[in-house]
Amino acid sequence: MQPNGATVSALSQVTGWVRSLLSLTFVATLLGLGLSNVALRATWNEVEDGILWVTGPDGVTAADVAPDGPGTESGIRAGDVLLAIDGRPVQRPADVVATLHAGQNGTRLNYTVVRLGAREVRQVRLAPLYRGNTPLYYVLAAVGIFTLIVGAAVRFRRPGDEATLHFFWVCLAFFGAFTFSFNGRLDRLDWVFYWADAVSILLLPPLFLHFTLVFPERPRSWVRSTMGQRLLPLLYLPALGLGLLRVVAIARAPVDAKFFTHVLGILDRIDPLHLSICMAAGLAVLVHALSHVRSVTARRQLRWIERRDVIAPEIERIRRRELEKRRGHCVAPDDGGRVWRRGVDSHAQQAGPRRVVRAPAPE
Repeated sequence: MQPNGATVSALSQVTGWVRSLLSLTFVATLLGLGLSNVALRATWNEVEDGILWVTGPDGVTAADVAPDGPGTESGIRAGDVLLAIDGRPVQRPADVVATLHAGQNGTRLNYTVVRLGAREVRQVRLAPLYRGNTPLYYVLAAVGIFTLIVGAAVRFRRPGDEATLHFFWVCLAFFGAFTFSFNGRLDRLDWVFYWADAVSILLLPPLFLHFTLVFPERPRSWVRSTMGQRLLPLLYLPALGLGLLRVVAIARAPVDAKFFTHVLGILDRIDPLHLSICMAAGLAVLVHALSHVRSVTARRQLRWIERRDVIAPEIERIRRRELEKRRGHCVAPDDGGRVWRRGVDSHAQQAGPRRVVRAPAPE
């Protein structure tokens, strides 16, 4: 028995409602996570000792000490083995993290360390974790949330248009890059923020360039050819490679801290370069398309996208300048939520890498 037209129409309508409901739920979940990130950023305060503690052959060992940080001021050096804090034995870096979580700005702790076979007691005065330009983060988060709402509204108004779906993914990448920023707690939720930001930073450049190549529709464009369709996925290969490199660096952090800090230093230089190249190429494509498009609506959309294309590299440069100011500080996140390239924050380097290994769920 063949379904009649009314049945097919009813099923189609129900399917449309279900898709709309799922889409709304997805967007609402993202907005909830973004607002949670902002709220945690506003309320979370953390202190640190400025030392990168790792598990070594002799026990918990200082792999790196931030210059001008609490560890350096107390006289702790790289290679020192930590035996106890205030008389409490330390068996793993997580024990240090637990102690720091319970501390406050100015708290003085007695670190019992072994250096060249001699036992010493060093008093460490905890300092607040450097938070960066917090007002700038709030501005970026607001821009990201607004961008997500715009992308979702465009998609809901024209759900059958393939271009609106691609536009939504671009807006989603802007939202993730501007709004998500891990706070230093590095619990499961904080790891969600960290990877959401990292993935967004990686996918934003190729997504934007891809979008500019296919919108507005140009029937004679090489992108529409068979060869063009085969070449487009190559735009995402750099992002894939950089992402895998970050995963490997974090996975190896518990056993090779120097590799971890070195790789993150390289990534912190490559990420903005990747973004700038793709944005510049996308801007050139948009300018060319604007000179050939006659539709008033399409021209307005292109101009709006152009403005975002110009703003994104500028914001990234601001983030990089802020990051440069952190040299010598023991910090985990910059304003975009990435790990500081020196890799000397006690939380990101002690709790973070170990939790990547022990608790795969957040990843």
